[in-house]
Amino acid sequence: MTFRISNLLYLFALVAASLAIFGAGGLLLVWGILVFWVITLAKPSSGYASIAVAGLILGVIILLLMPAVEIGRSGARQAQCMNNLKQQALSIINFHQSLHRLPNTAVQLGDTDSMHSWRMRIVPFVESNHLYDSYHFDEAWNGPKNRQVVGTLPIPFYECPSHSHPTKSNYFAVTGAETVWGDGERRSFDDVSDELANTILLMEAAGRGIHWAEPKDLTFDEAVELLTTPLPTGDHDGHRVEHGYFYKPSYVRNVAMCDGSVHSLRVPIPREAAVALLTASSGENIDPEWLERQSSAELDYGRVWVFSLFVVLAILPGVPKVRPWVWPQITNSTTRAEASPLGPSSSSPD
Repeated sequence: MTFRISNLLYLFALVAASLAIFGAGGLLLVWGILVFWVITLAKPSSGYASIAVAGLILGVIILLLMPAVEIGRSGARQAQCMNNLKQQALSIINFHQSLHRLPNTAVQLGDTDSMHSWRMRIVPFVESNHLYDSYHFDEAWNGPKNRQVVGTLPIPFYECPSHSHPTKSNYFAVTGAETVWGDGERRSFDDVSDELANTILLMEAAGRGIHWAEPKDLTFDEAVELLTTPLPTGDHDGHRVEHGYFYKPSYVRNVAMCDGSVHSLRVPIPREAAVALLTASSGENIDPEWLERQSSAELDYGRVWVFSLFVVLAILPGVPKVRPWVWPQITNSTTRAEASPLGPSSSSPD
């Protein structure tokens, strides 16, 4: 068995590509590929059969790299978080249909409604009335009687499973004169001139330490900052979503729109887009395709290229015309004899 420089370059490229894809475990895969070709080429058969077998092995490798059929734990938590937002948005819509207005938020002043969160107001629309009937609207949310009702009571649909803190809310309205919720006045969807499907109603935010019954929400400026700032390291807020080996992970923040739809926005987004999504009557147009792309996975072209290179390198020994350049020549007496232009040597009698 003889080596050429081209053989060593081939081996180096195969090892490098395998390590880039599989990490240290790629060395075992390279070993398996080399053993496969040693066995296959030691007993020559149809070149097409060799390529077919190699293609089958690589097909199995591709399947191993593709996303699992079952949603992983992080994906399941992300799905549950979006479902929580969906429930809340639909409950607010049902509240609006019943009373022809939105529930009051933390900024309302001048009446007893200012002491209570919209999250308490929509409770009858998402579960039984028992909690709502036990609540005392004649005192503040953290008054003596209400502390006994909601003080240590967690509400699952106000907690994101990825950032679960019992009794704390991960979902907020966005208040301000420019928003659908307004800045102290009672508002209605009829006050929204922008598309309901392009106007944010609720936003996810973690780690704010606000009790779900507490009448506190996000200001317009706080919401803009959350949408235009990259998520912090360690997934303390928002979500890191894995889509499979060939895709970039997405760092997303969930939002619910005024029409009840829910989106996972890859953050950060441009400030102009954040302002357009948060304002209710500013006249900006949001491209529906752009909004859809924000919730879609992005191909990682670097990984696609490296894997394509790995596939080509792994099957090259099966291509007869290329084999001498990438694979050590296997020589023995039999093959030398068969290759001789004079044919097998024979002895003649003296």
